[in-house]
Parts: sequence; structure tokens; C-alpha cells
Amino acid sequence: MFRMFLAAAALIAAPLPVAAQGDVLSVVNRHVIAYQTGNLSAFLATFSQDAVVDYDGRRFVGRTEIRQAYAANFGSTAPTVEVTNSWVNGETVELEEAYIFADGSRMCCSYSKFTVRGGKIVAVTVSTPR
Repeated sequence: MFRMFLAAAALIAAPLPVAAQGDVLSVVNRHVIAYQTGNLSAFLATFSQDAVVDYDGRRFVGRTEIRQAYAANFGSTAPTVEVTNSWVNGETVELEEAYIFADGSRMCCSYSKFTVRGGKIVAVTVSTPR
């Protein structure tokens, strides 16, 4: 039901031209690749200076707070992320993600909604299972 709702929402929204959608998606792809490769600097560079991240009820504003919030995710024991589903709707990219830990175990799934403007992520809302 959740996936059907997202698909229906994407169909009724006014889409960006294909080239613009590709630009929005490429920003989020760079973001995910930076996370997957453990490159904190490249990860932070995908955000605007005043980006807002809402993560399970906590809010981080600006790159400094975002760096502090995510720094632990870039250590040697941090899990990697695998995108299991994605949707693009205008300036919004939605991802469903699984986390894979060093021992091979998986945590499924978090849901992230990115808003991209001017080639940078300006807002992200992240929800994880409880």
C-alpha cells in the first residue's frame, strides 16, 4: 500500500523536465556514493550551507551540525547503505535504504526524502524503523 501511494503521488504531481530530474537525482546519487565510500567531505559537499536534516524527530541545521550528527557513520565500523527503492518527483528524491553491517547483517529499511535546489540538498527527512 505504501509503495502504491508513492507511485500514485508521483503520477499526479507535475514533473520536472527529464534533464532537470536527472540533475536532482545526480546530486542524491553523489550523496549516496559519498556515504557508501566513507567520504565525509564529499557527503557534506552535497548539502547547501544551511541545509536541514530531520532524523527521527531530531533536527540538524547547517553543515556543521550535519557533520556532527553523521561523523560516527564514517568510522571503520559504520554500516554501508544499499538503496532498495527510489522515486523522483520534481525537486524531491525519495529513497528506501537498507543498512549492511561488517558482519553481513542487515537492517531494513530507512526512508529518506531529499529536497534538492540549485544543485545542493536543502532538506532531508529520515525515518527509521523502531
